[in-house]
Amino acid sequence: SDTLRLQWRRVLEDAVAEIGESCNLTLLENNQVLYLDRVETSHPLRLHLEAGTRVPLHCTASGKLFLSQMSVAEAKRALGPEP
Repeated sequence: SDTLRLQWRRVLEDAVAEIGESCNLTLLENNQVLYLDRVETSHPLRLHLEAGTRVPLHCTASGKLFLSQMSVAEAKRALGPEP
């Protein structure tokens, strides 16, 4: 809902203002990170990702947080056979 989106957006904006880094709202979807929303820092060097973007778990801080909460077996399944 729009009300919920406004609430999480405010939290992301407040976090960016406080820490000076981009902040994301993400979900674990299958073996990928799904970006629901993102507020970017004003720093000139930054990565731009749109809402709806999906990326492999090992490529993002959010993905690494999801992996850190998995058992070793779950993490191996999620990451696949690649070294």
